[in-house]
Amino acid sequence: MPEAWMPQAWGSLLTMQLLIIQLLQSRLSADGRRFGTAQGDLVRRVKGASRSLRHKPRT
Repeated sequence: MPEAWMPQAWGSLLTMQLLIIQLLQSRLSADGRRFGTAQGDLVRRVKGASRSLRHKPRT
């Protein structure tokens, strides 16, 4: 009797795992994008600061 519902149960478990993995991947990619943009802003700010320091007229 258990053999009748075993394939269905395994299929539902696999679909649940796939959905969870997709959710985790999308969340991770969103976090990575946010972190990447923040890092880019920081690098841009540091570059701009160093450029302004370099171009400052010496007194």
